[in-house]
This record gives sequence, structure tokens and C-alpha cells, in this order.
Amino acid sequence: MVPVPFDPDTVWGTQQTNRVTGAVNEMDLRASVDARQAVPSLIADVIQSCAEAGIVRSDVAADELANFCVHDLGATCEAASRPSVLD
Repeated sequence: MVPVPFDPDTVWGTQQTNRVTGAVNEMDLRASVDARQAVPSLIADVIQSCAEAGIVRSDVAADELANFCVHDLGATCEAASRPSVLD
């Protein structure tokens, strides 16, 4: 899960798929995100692209790193307080 600082259903309206655009490490990103199932794949794609560009490590599979990121983000969302996340 990737936390966002707003309720997507309120801001964008309830929908099955949300379109996402932006940049990660100055690399353009355009994707369709279909709830929680697509997030690890999206992150893995970004990691793979960054690894191929030499921006991030390439000695660990992108899908393994993506699963770690998703797990870490989930744990961050469940943290008791904001300072516990930032320390």
C-alpha cells in the first residue's frame, strides 16, 4: 500500500482504476494503478528502470525490492506516531 495525504475516492471520485503520472528520480512515470495488486508491480517497474539507469542497486531483483518497499510502507502506515516513522 502506498499512503497518500488525501482520500482518492473523495478527490477523484470512486473508480476501479486510477491513472498516475509523475517522476521518480527525475524519470517520468505514467501508469494505471488498480488497487493494491498493481502497486508492487508499479514499484518493481520503477526500480527496474532505475537499476538499468544505474541509479539504484541491481544486485537484488526488482520484484524483491518492491515487495520490501510495499511491506515497509504498510508498516509505516501502522506506526503509532509520525516521529516513530521519521526517526
